[in-house]
Amino acid sequence: MGHYLSLPHPFLGWEGGITSNDTMVWNFNEPAPEYITYNYTFFQDTLILDTMIVDTIMVEKVDRSNCNEAADGFCDTEADYLAVRWNCTEEGISDQKQTDPNGEIFYSNGDLIMSYASDNCSYRFSGEQILAMRASAEEQKADIVLFERPSDPMIEDELVYLNQPFDQDFDRFDVSFDWEPVTGADYYLFQLGIEPSLSLVYLDTLVRNPELFVEELPTNFSQLYWKIIAIDEVDLCNQKESEILPFEPTDVSSISSLDANQITVSPNISEAGNSLYINGQNTDGSAYKIYSSNGQIQRTGTVLGSSIDLDASLNPGVYFLQIGTSKQHYKTLKFIII
Repeated sequence: MGHYLSLPHPFLGWEGGITSNDTMVWNFNEPAPEYITYNYTFFQDTLILDTMIVDTIMVEKVDRSNCNEAADGFCDTEADYLAVRWNCTEEGISDQKQTDPNGEIFYSNGDLIMSYASDNCSYRFSGEQILAMRASAEEQKADIVLFERPSDPMIEDELVYLNQPFDQDFDRFDVSFDWEPVTGADYYLFQLGIEPSLSLVYLDTLVRNPELFVEELPTNFSQLYWKIIAIDEVDLCNQKESEILPFEPTDVSSISSLDANQITVSPNISEAGNSLYINGQNTDGSAYKIYSSNGQIQRTGTVLGSSIDLDASLNPGVYFLQIGTSKQHYKTLKFIII
């Protein structure tokens, strides 16, 4: 995106080496030259195979005395001579020591997206880079600028609530995921992983509607985990993430003698210490579990008659009631404690 909107690298000029044919590797313990001679086609357009465009560029100094003319031309991006991928230290800088033309020793800053630091290091554009990208978008690429918002923005305090599956067995060939729609969300990023932090993602996909049908889930894991990220297509930094919820895939179909679609709970907004009433089918004697919104079991028990007594110790929030057994899932119902 930076290149598309006109940004060069902060190490501009070092890509082609100190000489135009890249035959000299610079010793960074020595002061850098005042100017670099480099092959412009090395990074500008590799499709030009038989044309040598040789140019010179001023090497940026640590004291910023030539920052407007040297390298990328921005004074709020530090000197950087590293034109190969590099990993940053815990402080976010390079291991490679460099020396500027004045003999000043420095280390490259890894937090700039346009640097060649690894992706886990870089996360920002500088202020001047942002201004340059805006100018490029408005003046040179005006066709990409939205002058009217196509949809409403997401509401700031609205949360993403997951409905099902929720810590239950499902036939791995027939699994439906659904969640509450988020006002103003244009897309939802669905992520399915094999461990609780979702650092190992088995599946992620972008959908428009708050539901997804997935076939052939893996059954060689005791639990799988999923979450949803609601996305505003105009403001991609404005994202809302749900909690990560677990569920258990199985080869056994989730068949119940009850008609799950006819089961409801009331009241779905209640206070701790009150009772929940199960409506629509006879669930007397069925096992149940109550989960908090982060997937933690709050209570297990058996439905007596058609009601469940809520613990007075439950904190206000969103909860999920699962009625069934380890191999028979009747339904997951959401209710709120106020």
